[in-house]
Amino acid sequence: AVFSRPVGYKKPGTAYRSQARIQGLNDNKQKELLAKWLASQERAVAVWEGLRKSPGLRDACRVPLILSLLAFNLRTTDTNEYQKVPPANKRALLSDSIETLLIRGHNEAEDQGVRDPEVAREILGYLCLALQDVEGEGRWWIAELKRHTLALKKTKGSGVAEAWEAGTWANTKEFFDDVGRNSGVLAPHDGADAPWSFLHRQFRELMAAEALRKPG
Repeated sequence: AVFSRPVGYKKPGTAYRSQARIQGLNDNKQKELLAKWLASQERAVAVWEGLRKSPGLRDACRVPLILSLLAFNLRTTDTNEYQKVPPANKRALLSDSIETLLIRGHNEAEDQGVRDPEVAREILGYLCLALQDVEGEGRWWIAELKRHTLALKKTKGSGVAEAWEAGTWANTKEFFDDVGRNSGVLAPHDGADAPWSFLHRQFRELMAAEALRKPG
């Protein structure tokens, strides 16, 4: 079997005439996944019911990744408050997820984020935007991020230079070690010694869009 996201799909050769699209999670499967994440059937149902106020997000939550991000953000959020104001759409959920990862980190036991979450997000945004111009499928790898960081730090008016002055990282390595170890936005793939990348490409794309909207 050959699996592909729709964005990467091309018409298959004759060897793959049989095609199928993976179905999204139905209502019961959504509640089941939420219950596993939240360790509470009652809370899972309450969260799922709250999605009625956000039809766009509810449809997006048919994808396990999006629903898991929703549950991840709810680990320290009051369910009743969530029911009043759920994220408006998938973009809002992804933005909340990035903020959560930078502030609290991915390890619930340690609950530790990066040193300067707001500054780190700004720096990552400029880097994500710069990486959009890098050719090839490897444009999100950490080697490219480091290269662009060094270049943009020296470019007056790049945004990174100014943001860097507001942070507390002594050098590029220290920055990436902090973000990679304490956030979960970046991490090595396929083992500790493998190249690093954004764990979810949509994180990179969203932060690039945010940087694009900044003045100048």
